Amino acid sequence: MEPWSLQQFIESTRSDDSRAQDDAERLLMEQKLSSRTRSGRLGKRLAAWSPPVEPPVEIVALKSSLTHQAVIVLIGLVIFFTNLGSAALFDMDEALYATCAREMVERGDLVVPWFNGQMFPDKPPLMFWLMMLGTELFGATELAVRFHSAVFGIGTALATYHLGRLLFRAEVGFWAGVIVSTSIIFTISARAATVDSALTFAITAAVLTFVATAPAWQTKRRQDKRLEEWSQFLPRRWPAFVLMYALIAMAVLAKGPVGLIMPIGALGLFLLMVDRLDMKTQADGPIMRGISRSGRWLADQVSALRMIVPWWLLRSVIGLHPVLAWWRRFTPPRMFRAGWRLRPLTALLAVGVIALPWYVLVGLRTEGRWLEGFMAMNMGPAVKPIQGHSGPWFYHLLTVFVGFFPWSVFIGPMLVEAVRRVRGGHPW
Repeated sequence: MEPWSLQQFIESTRSDDSRAQDDAERLLMEQKLSSRTRSGRLGKRLAAWSPPVEPPVEIVALKSSLTHQAVIVLIGLVIFFTNLGSAALFDMDEALYATCAREMVERGDLVVPWFNGQMFPDKPPLMFWLMMLGTELFGATELAVRFHSAVFGIGTALATYHLGRLLFRAEVGFWAGVIVSTSIIFTISARAATVDSALTFAITAAVLTFVATAPAWQTKRRQDKRLEEWSQFLPRRWPAFVLMYALIAMAVLAKGPVGLIMPIGALGLFLLMVDRLDMKTQADGPIMRGISRSGRWLADQVSALRMIVPWWLLRSVIGLHPVLAWWRRFTPPRMFRAGWRLRPLTALLAVGVIALPWYVLVGLRTEGRWLEGFMAMNMGPAVKPIQGHSGPWFYHLLTVFVGFFPWSVFIGPMLVEAVRRVRGGHPW
């Protein structure tokens, strides 16, 4: 056994408290030395050589999102608000709607729209109420009747950004917001005293609420969204549906039934498309057995044709194989299921509380005449053109190309790339 040194003997006789005190003093000295080293030249060199500390991904994403939104808002302020009230009311609709709002103010009637002393059943009251509010803020000027359109234009651009961010990624949302803000047709709507800007905002915000509250679009689930059950694409909580239908009720107050039919139809079709369905089944067995009763007649006709025409020729010429498969998506039971998943009772409750009271009140005040004229105005365009709104069969294609200029020049390459991605099973 080796003899102890004097230092070892002293250490063995010290108490634990004194050792802890010495350790604390030693740690304090090391910290002082380290701070001096970092403040000196050597510390600066070491800091320059050491790799930078990366900020958390969430902070980077937040800064990027705020930057994107700030740019979109700035673009909207420049395009929508510059000289907004300098030009006179140049369109017939602008003059018509502004006069209607002024006459409602003069009559002190916030319920029944009037024009030249007669009922005006063309549009519900939301646009006129907003024009009245603008008149209170800015006086009886062109700016007053156009101000709400510009505000809703910026809101729609921001909602479009968040839709692109949630469905794809932030860069897609940014360019979608920029494209919306700088397209001709949207710029005209955002600078006009019409109802289109308010309607577009309400529907876009409703769809954004649907997407933002669905589990499938959360960050951790995006990679697997093609394999999710369709229930994963629905908002999980009742308040989300209430908010969505409240925005749809706003659209109903803006332009009537189209504010309800358009978003509900689009969301219902979306649910039918994302529902898992094996599209690779063969027509000789599973497809025929899987077609619902509503498709039996079509199946019988195909079976009859197969007795006359070879199946390979029938399928290759008229493409009945994919038609039969897609037919299964639109059977009445599946359509009813998709509609029920959208909580129609909640829709009736929200729209009934927000929009229905005005329709009931205006009907009572006018003994139903306003409602009759309004329904005629809404159903008439489905039968024949009204108010000079007519054109050839390619009218809407031409409208899309001209209205979305300058970005419409990319329609051709976009379609080619979309077809390539769909055929290749690209996850987008």
